[in-house]
Order: sequence, then structure tokens, then C-alpha cells
Amino acid sequence: FFKPFDIFVIIFILGTFLMRSAGCAINDIADRDFDLHVERTRARPLVNGRLNVKEAFSVFISLALLAFGLALFLNRLAIMLSFVGVLLAGVYPLVKRVSHFPQAFLGAAFGWGAVMSWAAVTDSITLIPLLIFFANINWSMAYDTMYALVDKDDDLRIGVKSTAIFFGARVHSALFAMYLVFTAAMAAAGIAAGLGAIYFSGLLLSLIAFLWIVRSVRKDPSRERAFKGFLANAALGGGLLLFIILDMSMRSPG
Repeated sequence: FFKPFDIFVIIFILGTFLMRSAGCAINDIADRDFDLHVERTRARPLVNGRLNVKEAFSVFISLALLAFGLALFLNRLAIMLSFVGVLLAGVYPLVKRVSHFPQAFLGAAFGWGAVMSWAAVTDSITLIPLLIFFANINWSMAYDTMYALVDKDDDLRIGVKSTAIFFGARVHSALFAMYLVFTAAMAAAGIAAGLGAIYFSGLLLSLIAFLWIVRSVRKDPSRERAFKGFLANAALGGGLLLFIILDMSMRSPG
């Protein structure tokens, strides 16, 4: 009923949903003492008592096991890589205590799916997924830095580290740079994969939109504008995916 490629798509869509949810659970467990003091997070279930730590940890374990169960349908290389993905997801919540770059670890956790999916389909790791992985680190750093701008004042008060705090007054220049590096890495991946004009047109339009978002956040440094800029990345990522699909469909025989 399903073609092999369809199975991979289903596995990775479900796996991404499950591991992202598991990551949210472990993040809320790790941050429960901080979240009480942050305006955006003080209503989370672990903070207001709707959920206890044991229940939350059970949710994390259940979601992670379901995701690993899906990984067992993949080849040996992809299964081995899945352990790295779990490690990245588990370490991320702790990074903000010791480094100003938890956003980089978040990008690595999210971007690892590119390496895993490539390995699942080709049983290899080549330059293309590594470029996408590197691109995703920069993209995640950019949009999560905007997210961190929402909490910057609270984070400064309670001692949580972030790229928003690290870059300070230079944060908008840093955002420009992250989006440029993301675009360059994705362009290199596109060239290596043999993608064409449709993809590169979409990538250029995405870059223009990303830079416009940074400009709007710089012009209006409010929490609300930073949060809207963060949310806009989801729509732009979906748009770029559409350009990738269109470009590949134009090149696929039949």
C-alpha cells in the first residue's frame, strides 16, 4: 500500500513529533524552578501543580520509547544515530546553566533528524546532510535567539544564559549573520544535491523574509514583536520546504 519512501516520511514525521514532545517534557522538568520566575512560563503544568515531576518524567520516557520504537524500523546506521539524537535532546535543557549557547544545542538536536533521515534512505552520511545539519544549527540559533529576547529580562534576573544575553546590543547583527550562514549552507547543500532554479528562488525569498523579520525586531524591540518574529520562522520554513518539493518533483521522472 505504501511505497518505501512513504514509510520513511511517516516514520520521521511521527518521530519528530514524538521526540519534540519528549524534549519539551524533559525541558520543563529541568527548568521547573526557573519557570516560576519567568512571565512566559509561570503557567506551565509543573509550575502551577497540575503535574508532578514523576508524571512528567513518565511522559518523557513514554514518548522517547515510542520514538525509539519507530527508529527500529530503520537500518542499523539510523538506529545508531538515534542514540545521538536522544543524547542531544537530553543535554539541551542543561546547557543554559553553563553556556550562553543553548540555542546551538537546540539546533543540533533538531538538525540531527536530517542526518538520520539521510542515513535511513541511503545507508550513508555524506556532505549534503551535514550541510543541512549545520544550516539548521544556525537557523535554530536565529529563531530561538528571538525567542530568548522575549525572556531576556527575566533570564538576566534569575541567571539563565542565552545568545540574546551574550550578544547584547549586537544581537540584531548576530541574527543577520546566522540567517546568512543558514542560507549559504542550504545553498551549498542545494548545489551538492543538484537542485535547480525553483529551490534557489525559494531560498532567496526566504532570506529576504528572514532579514525583514530581523529588521522589524530591531525597529520594535518589544517582547511581542520578538515573539511574532520567532513564530514567523515556522511559516517561512514551511514555504522553503514547498520550494524544495516543487523543485524535486519537477526533476523526478514520471
